Amino acid sequence: MKHETHKWHRTICLALLSLCFASQGSAEEVSENKKRFLEGWYVGAGAGWTWNDVEQSDFPEENNIDDTGGGFRALIGYHFTPIFSVEARYLYLGEVEFEDGDIVSNGATLNALVTSPPIVIAGNISLGAVQVKVGATYVYRDQSDNIKGRDVNGGEFGWVYGFGWQREVTFLSKYVPGTFFSRLEWERLFDDAYDTDFLSFGMLYMF
Repeated sequence: MKHETHKWHRTICLALLSLCFASQGSAEEVSENKKRFLEGWYVGAGAGWTWNDVEQSDFPEENNIDDTGGGFRALIGYHFTPIFSVEARYLYLGEVEFEDGDIVSNGATLNALVTSPPIVIAGNISLGAVQVKVGATYVYRDQSDNIKGRDVNGGEFGWVYGFGWQREVTFLSKYVPGTFFSRLEWERLFDDAYDTDFLSFGMLYMF
């Protein structure tokens, strides 16, 4: 199962990277706003893939555990300065599937983010900006009653950290007021039940 998981990991990474750079528009469309990130409110959403770090030893009577699946995120945030922002996020972290049922996870996070100035080459070509984040999490897991082994049903507080790559999508701003960004990110959530990795691609809209 680990070999298949790594294969999925590589495939999704490549697909999300392709989406991220294909959605940007031409290099000549770089605006002055691309040389900094604006201050104010923004909203966003994205989807991707989750890997749940479930130990077989916690469920010794269960076989064929599938601990990967699709995930979703929605967020609202505020840029206090061009480099510092805070985000509140809802996360759907997918399902862990067993022969006798599944565990469905939903969560919420409150994150502090630091965003680098956009990396600009050749005078006006922006490659985007790097982000680092850390925060607190609350994850609620709904576990089927007939799963044999450890009971992880209920909510757990924990923490999260992650990295991202963000870039302005200039062609959308030609048609809709405001500023659009694409974001590719990886995050890892920690709590007492089990840890989860979430790789996702999405869009942000800054008012």
